[in-house]
Amino acid sequence: MKTAAGIRAWDRARRAAENIEDLNMRHAALSFIALNQIADISRAYADEREDDYESVLKFVDTADVPPLARAWGYAQAAEIAARKKKNKQRVVELLGEAGRWANRVDAGTPERVAAYAVVATSAARVSEERAWGALHDAVKSANSAEDFSGEQEKLAIYAIENRSAEREPEFSFTFDTFRLDKIFAKMARLNFDEALMESRALEDGVPRSIAQIAIARAILERADNR
Repeated sequence: MKTAAGIRAWDRARRAAENIEDLNMRHAALSFIALNQIADISRAYADEREDDYESVLKFVDTADVPPLARAWGYAQAAEIAARKKKNKQRVVELLGEAGRWANRVDAGTPERVAAYAVVATSAARVSEERAWGALHDAVKSANSAEDFSGEQEKLAIYAIENRSAEREPEFSFTFDTFRLDKIFAKMARLNFDEALMESRALEDGVPRSIAQIAIARAILERADNR
């Protein structure tokens, strides 16, 4: 099943998951597949002429995935909707919905930081105001998350709700969009001063250093490309 999902054979992956007898494990497997599909939206819609965001919304609305993944899906739908200039209001609405789903992620967790980071990443391409708002929320979430290093890039999916430290997740999903340095580098290209101000609001020294190094690198890369 994981192999099928890895090569984007979605139907085959779902058939394998649906044959799992344990109901909790089956649910986790189907969530894992749907999350991989959401992660694949940007690749699937890479053609700038593709603007059918409604089909993306239909999938995101019905997918059985954690709030972080749903926030990510709405954020990507907003990017696709923005390809039609007349959709400006719709884009704002979709980013707002993405933010509301990010807010449903458990407080004090790295997943909540990641949720706001993916919203900011998409918003940075279509609505700077929403992007800075999402980054601000990501920073606040990072400050309340215990042992947050800023380098997390993995989302764990458990078959049951008991997520104790002793238990290993049944499925995990890794994607560098969740990384703090990625989002701060992107935001620094929009506005160096605002990105630096937000980085200074990070209370822990480690994520603050990661963010500020990413900002510096982004500015140096931009200077080299001139």
